[in-house]
Amino acid sequence: MKFLSTTMIAAAAVALLATGFATQGQAQDAAASVKERSALMKGMGGAAGRINKADDAKATVEDAKLIQANLQKLGGLFPAGSMTPESRAKPEIWSMNDDFKAKLTAAQTHAASAVASSEKGDLDGTKGHVKNVVAACNVCHDVYRGPAKQ
Repeated sequence: MKFLSTTMIAAAAVALLATGFATQGQAQDAAASVKERSALMKGMGGAAGRINKADDAKATVEDAKLIQANLQKLGGLFPAGSMTPESRAKPEIWSMNDDFKAKLTAAQTHAASAVASSEKGDLDGTKGHVKNVVAACNVCHDVYRGPAKQ
């Protein structure tokens, strides 16, 4: 009987340790996700600014592709539980996830159109599609991003 009790206590201790390691790993993953999505969004903001100032469509191709690639990556950077004190993400991202994904898809669609326009040499079209990307981002941020941290 004593052996059984000792075995059960040891098993419970191992389970608690494993849970602690999983929680620590999840916190590290959440912090990495927050850091990466912030960097991607800042990169897109810079690219959109350069496109808006451009006077040659060919000069916008790489920035349009950067926006498109970053938007594709963003979808995987909002796993459940990836809120940290540094994050401005609101819980509605996960409670209204279908709407969040639809808004992200809209931005991705506009980004693909921006790439196509830039590759065709259509500067006005590229700028118009990038404005649509920015508008789609703002619609999403209005619902799913909290205020700036003080």
